[in-house]
Amino acid sequence: MTPAPPPEQSVPNLIRSSNLLFWWLAPILLLLFALAIWSNHFADQFHADDFATVVNNRALDSLSNIPGFFAHPRLASSEPEGADYRPVLTSAFAIDKSISRSNSPAVYQMDTFFWFGVLIFATYLVFRLIPGTHPAVALFAAALFGLHPITAETVNYISRRGSLLAATGVSLAMALWLIWPRRLPKKLGLDLNRVPQNWWQDQIRSHGLTWERTYKAFIKLPIPFYLIPLVPALFADPSTAVFAALLLVYIRLFDSNAGYKRLIVPAILCGAYWIAQTALILKVSPFLRIPLFTYWKSQPLVALRYVLRFFLPETINADSGFQSVSLVGAIAGVLGLAALVACAVLAGRREKWRGVAFGLWWFLVALAPSMLVPQRTLEANHRMFLAAAGLAFAVAHIAGILVERLFTLHLTPALRVTAIGVTAFLTVTVLVLLGWMTHERNSVWENEKSLWSDVITKSPDNGRGYLMYSAALAADGDDVESQKALLKAVPLCAEDGLLQLGLAEAFDRLNKDVDAEFHFRRALLLSPGSTAYARFGAWLFNHQRLQEALDMSRKALSLNPDDVISRHTLMDLFARQSDWVTVAKLAKETLSINPGDDTGKRSLTVATASIDQVRQAEEDVKTTPTVDDYLKLSVLYFQGQRFEDCAKAAREALRLRPNLAEAYANLAAAMHSLGRDEEAIAALREVIRLRPDMAFAKTDLEILLDKKASQPAPNPPN
Repeated sequence: MTPAPPPEQSVPNLIRSSNLLFWWLAPILLLLFALAIWSNHFADQFHADDFATVVNNRALDSLSNIPGFFAHPRLASSEPEGADYRPVLTSAFAIDKSISRSNSPAVYQMDTFFWFGVLIFATYLVFRLIPGTHPAVALFAAALFGLHPITAETVNYISRRGSLLAATGVSLAMALWLIWPRRLPKKLGLDLNRVPQNWWQDQIRSHGLTWERTYKAFIKLPIPFYLIPLVPALFADPSTAVFAALLLVYIRLFDSNAGYKRLIVPAILCGAYWIAQTALILKVSPFLRIPLFTYWKSQPLVALRYVLRFFLPETINADSGFQSVSLVGAIAGVLGLAALVACAVLAGRREKWRGVAFGLWWFLVALAPSMLVPQRTLEANHRMFLAAAGLAFAVAHIAGILVERLFTLHLTPALRVTAIGVTAFLTVTVLVLLGWMTHERNSVWENEKSLWSDVITKSPDNGRGYLMYSAALAADGDDVESQKALLKAVPLCAEDGLLQLGLAEAFDRLNKDVDAEFHFRRALLLSPGSTAYARFGAWLFNHQRLQEALDMSRKALSLNPDDVISRHTLMDLFARQSDWVTVAKLAKETLSINPGDDTGKRSLTVATASIDQVRQAEEDVKTTPTVDDYLKLSVLYFQGQRFEDCAKAAREALRLRPNLAEAYANLAAAMHSLGRDEEAIAALREVIRLRPDMAFAKTDLEILLDKKASQPAPNPPN
């Protein structure tokens, strides 16, 4: 007689009937596995933007600068175009730098990994709190996210820690928002009627009623605990503002009966902060972003590329070099994104699939800030960091639904055991494969050379990749290969103004001035903003082309009054002319823009000392006027280009000592600078009469007389 088929069992029933010890051990084993996978992360070095944000950023040298990070976006980077308002992130870097006296990247990597661990725990907690989500699905989703190689692109990139802190803040805030207060017990459940058998039970009997009342009053307090992780995360990265939109999705899918009034505070807070921060950054750093229309038309396709990268991790590239899309590509991107939205909408209409819908909406919402505001590149892996958690949750939910359907089939005990084994094997295989790929990605991020070698291998047409690889080779002392890579970069960077600046500076390091100037001028044609003019001006100054440097720097300052590079060049130019008043003015303006600017501090110190020297000399001639005091003051006035005052001081010296050749020499220099050559000639003749040994006076007189003789005679009057 054929035995009756076993009764249908759901996944929860199967799990309860299985070895519970496994489910206790699973998170611990996963943690140990993750530590093994990420063990090579801690040896990774600084990369690309890390140098401006961390290594060369002198504002991080003192913890006393932390309050300034909340007031001055320029302190976020040593480069003007790197200005950003993420004060909590910058403060974290300052703390790391204070701990790491040698500025070792290992300290930064350990700090980053700590928050990554907190994030994995927080995402598991959120996934576990989503209605209809089994602990196994939540655990698989958290593991899928934590072991996926796409996370290596953010966790290994120190200056992108803001994306990690934003994701952590969003996850913790959402968990607190879901728990408090509705998921807390309504009461402590103390047994107040039990006869006390020990000290603790006696305390319950005596104070239990008070404790119960206090607890009930406490959970009724309108305390927004979710703000505790949310607000610092907002100040670490503005993408945290997606928290309000995620809450809206959650309420719409799972908790519509609760109403939307709980959304008011987070919506106002997140919306206002995101708008304010975006406006501020566009004001202080607007010149290196992709044009609005070009950026927007590419973002739907970029979102689909992120999805592809999630399911095909071998395509991950630190810098894909992705350029603007064609009209066909833009239309394909819009259609693909629309299909993704349609899937989220349709999944949300079926209760069992709402977890999938939530994951898809999480992905789309998390990408929204970077899709709306133009960035410097069309795509970047760190932008999909938080979004990847949503995809992981959607995939885990789909897997859970498929497994549950599998176990609702009428299977024999042997087939059921086989199905459980196959499911466990596939799950472990996927996680091990992802873990291995993540370990390999960590190795790619080991140093600049390995990173950019991987980039150009996967994107052989990436001009920025070859440019950065060339710089990495040069840093390693391999000049021959560095120049080869640089020459490959030249044709690939032909239409990118920012990369043209990189080429110009690379050729400058090789002392190839003609090539450097060509690429500087090419950058001016492609991106005629303040950055190109400022950097070209600095290069011209270093090559002693002072008038051109002055023109370029003034042009940069006219385009962007906050451009610090052009201010540095102008301060050096005017310092060379001893125009200390102008230097001091520029230095004060620079320090108002960036209080940590070293050049501004140094220039202000030198200018103030020189101005004080002039003031002291002026005081000396007022109190005890001597010939030497007037001569000294005359020289100081000339150095400061105060030529009328120079002439006046020289005449005062002559009043005290009429036959002083040095005073006549100063007077001659002042008159020539004022364009009054006749008076300069007369003064030089007096110098020669009084001191025939002053050879420079004879030379200068001959030059002025030759100049006078070469000038055409004025026309006689009619």
